[in-house]
Amino acid sequence: MTPMSSFGHPTPTGSLKRKRLSGEHGHGKTMGWEDVQGLVDGDQRPIVWTKTNAILSAHPTQPYIIGRIPLLADSSPSAKPIQFTLPTPDRLSLSPSSFNPATVLLLSPSDTHLFAYFPSSRTGERVGIEGDPTGNLQSISESGVGVIWERSSERPSERTAEIDNWTVATFWTLQAADAVVGGRWIGMDREYYTMPNPGATAGFNVFRPPPAGPESAPSMCHLLLVLSSNMLQLCSRPIGNPNGRIALIRAPLGQPYERYDGSDDALSKANPRSARVVRASIGFVPEEQGLIVATQLQCTGRPPAMAGMSMALLDPAFGDAQGGQIGMPKEREVELLGVSEAWAETIQLNEVRLHLMSPRWTITCTPLPPIVHEMSPSAIFTGLDFIHVPMSTSGPAPDDGGDDKTEDMFTPAETAPPMPLPDGTDKGDGKESLALLATFVDYRYETAPPMSTLRLWRFLRSPVELCSAFVDLVDDPTKLPDKDDLTDWAPALASRRTFPDHIVNLIVDPRGARTGKLLVGLVATGAEGRLGKSDIRGRRGELRLLHANSLMDDLSSRPTPLGYKRDMPLALSASCSPNGLYVTLTTPPHVPPKTLFAPYPSRPAATSWASNPDVQQPAGALVQAFLNVTDLSDVARALWQNGAKKDIVVAQFRTCWDVLDEVRGMSESNICFPRTPVAEKDTADPPGSTASPEAAKKSPSKTPVKSPETATGPGTVASTGATSNGGSSQAPIPKQMELDCSPWTNRFVEYLVGIYRACPDPEVASAWWICYDITKLVACERAFLVSRQKREDKAADGTRSTIVVFETKNTWNLIAWADWFLDLCKRIVADAIVQRAWELWDEHGAAESPSGPKNERTPPASALLLVHPMSLSLLVFTLKYVREFIEWMSKIAATTEQAYIVQCTLQDTVDRSFLDLSALEEVLGGVQNLCKVHFGNSTNPLLDFREAFISVSVPKPLCSLSLEIGRLLTGHASLANKIALLISPSDLLQTMLLPSSDNANDSEAKKDVIARLTLRPGAVIRTCLRCGGRNEANGPGKRLPSISWLFYEEVFSKKCLCGGSWVRGNVKA
Repeated sequence: MTPMSSFGHPTPTGSLKRKRLSGEHGHGKTMGWEDVQGLVDGDQRPIVWTKTNAILSAHPTQPYIIGRIPLLADSSPSAKPIQFTLPTPDRLSLSPSSFNPATVLLLSPSDTHLFAYFPSSRTGERVGIEGDPTGNLQSISESGVGVIWERSSERPSERTAEIDNWTVATFWTLQAADAVVGGRWIGMDREYYTMPNPGATAGFNVFRPPPAGPESAPSMCHLLLVLSSNMLQLCSRPIGNPNGRIALIRAPLGQPYERYDGSDDALSKANPRSARVVRASIGFVPEEQGLIVATQLQCTGRPPAMAGMSMALLDPAFGDAQGGQIGMPKEREVELLGVSEAWAETIQLNEVRLHLMSPRWTITCTPLPPIVHEMSPSAIFTGLDFIHVPMSTSGPAPDDGGDDKTEDMFTPAETAPPMPLPDGTDKGDGKESLALLATFVDYRYETAPPMSTLRLWRFLRSPVELCSAFVDLVDDPTKLPDKDDLTDWAPALASRRTFPDHIVNLIVDPRGARTGKLLVGLVATGAEGRLGKSDIRGRRGELRLLHANSLMDDLSSRPTPLGYKRDMPLALSASCSPNGLYVTLTTPPHVPPKTLFAPYPSRPAATSWASNPDVQQPAGALVQAFLNVTDLSDVARALWQNGAKKDIVVAQFRTCWDVLDEVRGMSESNICFPRTPVAEKDTADPPGSTASPEAAKKSPSKTPVKSPETATGPGTVASTGATSNGGSSQAPIPKQMELDCSPWTNRFVEYLVGIYRACPDPEVASAWWICYDITKLVACERAFLVSRQKREDKAADGTRSTIVVFETKNTWNLIAWADWFLDLCKRIVADAIVQRAWELWDEHGAAESPSGPKNERTPPASALLLVHPMSLSLLVFTLKYVREFIEWMSKIAATTEQAYIVQCTLQDTVDRSFLDLSALEEVLGGVQNLCKVHFGNSTNPLLDFREAFISVSVPKPLCSLSLEIGRLLTGHASLANKIALLISPSDLLQTMLLPSSDNANDSEAKKDVIARLTLRPGAVIRTCLRCGGRNEANGPGKRLPSISWLFYEEVFSKKCLCGGSWVRGNVKA
């Protein structure tokens, strides 16, 4: 972008510049106009932080987009951030010197599409403008390039969805006169957010913003761009179609215009006016289909009359005030006409309506009265942002036409007006309105340093009057619209704020203004000083929260201090983490690149958090991450910061679960405890065994799982554990609880894997293995279920019977999963044997037995898999499927060598488990009966269940149940070979005679975490960032699976079985 000083923009005199540079104002250099000039006309390096914890930003010097995945919650000191580069079109890669770094970066709400604009590097070579500026721009031969990337998950031919795997969907060239200055993706962005509320049980309420913006078909992606030629461009493209072409529709801003898709575009191709758009912002109107476009215009002289109908026909006051045309007031034009090459800055407003659901798309532009700021001539725009602010009962502040109210940085608490919370309930949407926030910097042509000003306009509906000339032109006056229907948007100044000693250098999180707080970056304009205890000199800055409606300081929050060294520019770009707990800052292009991370300013909660009472409890961010299906790396780091103990974090889990129950509108009392299915009378199943899922109830994972990416929150899928067998002889449970295996519960287990693994304490972090086993158990049960079929078999005597068969192409995968499941059962039984041995030692041990109460001994972590009803149900059903698979394989005649090898491998797997599977199934049925009796007699079974679930351990109220289960497992004589189970012959041989360098973890790392097979050499590998598991991505040479296995792998195409994100390559997680 060409500096505004070359366009005739007013700048301080040279003597003042020399005076400030010479340091006449003290030992430290005070801030001058040269320090803030980058905020006015400097290019910024755009940056976005995706929901999958990937930071995408423009390269500082080259036309590329680079990405980085910060390991915010990784406890390994050797881990490094993962970096990658998005592919670029040939137009950019073949001539990188002809293009500048990207100046615009837009991420779609679904996190699947990304747009970037790369301007030409030759457009900044000219100095000064004579005549029509857009005409000079059109004479430049070089053009900019707009590129759209999409995640490969949108392509049906490639179903993988790695967060670092982006493909170029399309690109097109833009003339230099049509440079992109702003834009926004069309789509629903209704992410849940929390607001502190002392009256709520959890200390905060959960809200969801109302719908805003135009509707669009889910098969199309629409992008709205604002061009520097004062044009609006709609870019539409089908999703998932590599050969789909992009459709471009243009419409001029500043004049009434309507165009259909495919119609002539003669008006937008007319001679451009002497106006240039410098900044632009697009805001969606809440609960309406329209949107408002605000652009910062720079005009020379009097703009020509508009083509088309004048707004004076609708509103006489509008035409009288503006001279019958859209532009600046006459008095401002007179001032400009007497000054050569001087610019006047106005905010042009346009209401745009898009009809994208009809066969022919329509774009309609209606100009609104512009905003002409009444600042001093030395005040220049530095920012323009649309924000959604909570609906205030007090209404906007009246504009008395006086000077801006100057406030100190620390405003007394009594002067700040109270901020009412949004209306609505916990399950309703918060009321909000659209507002426009403008940032100014005042050079002040004197020795005083610059200062910043914020102005906030709220948009309200105002009536529009029809002039008599327009009424006379209508033949039938009865067809005129009613006066109540003639309303238009009008901006009203709501609040303003001047910072005499600080410069506002960035608006960090415009979307977070709907919570009532606005995060801004401030830099002190005083003399430079020492930063901290070092001798490094620089300026002090901070990230500070302001009240969104009044722009006053939020004294209840604690700002985040920042230090700006002398080589650090003030024009930074910022973006918030997926759950709004951290902020990343980056320097502008063409300077040494620096990326900083800072915590979000702390906000005190209504319910204090024991780890850090001054910080808002992370339970609200955890709820947001769960409802919005975002990465929780920032939440995990916030939970374990300051050395938080496990019991404190568990309390946050408990709060999160309670809030989620209220949000999804379904309490635990609506779901029954899953009872043990009773076998039919005509079957020969032993007592205590489990009936078939088809006869008793559905399998825990057979319920169709709705994709988390398309779900709107918990409770989207009905619980699978609510069905109980009516023929059960068990007494009804007095306390009904949610003890099912619904997708909501599965996703909570996945979150526990990521949070516990991020714990810096190794003893506490070991709990993630048990959660990881539960997620593997869900995948194992699903693998057998998708491969399992029932067929009717006709015997020789003519009788028909139902047999269970499995997909032959999935045999090796099922053997591998059976091996893992039997190994899990071995660990459970072995831990139960050791637990029973310690119990006997405490009862009949020698005098050297450990002192203290006998019930203080902690049960093993694997005991949770038997106590927890969800994991116990999974164990019962998976064991049934494994036994059916073994029985089916034993009946197959080994006519070939390969079939014989398969049978021997499976038999060896069963023999190495040292378990009697029939006895194990009988024992698990007895364990289910023990659990039901305990929960039926417990005074607070729900609390016991949740404590065991979120703490990933057996709580004290369940220790007696764990001991009874241990006695039941060890009391069965034929269940296991105890000596071989505790001391495996193969392990003993490797330890005593053949020491091996490969351990169990190395063997597990060589296997596919989804298919459970050994990874092929040279295969395309992708790695899970949460558990470190590896999977073979789709690529040439991969074995073609069966149809049933293809559906099984489709579940894990977008995420690992632990819920982690995939990245390409063999990465250490």
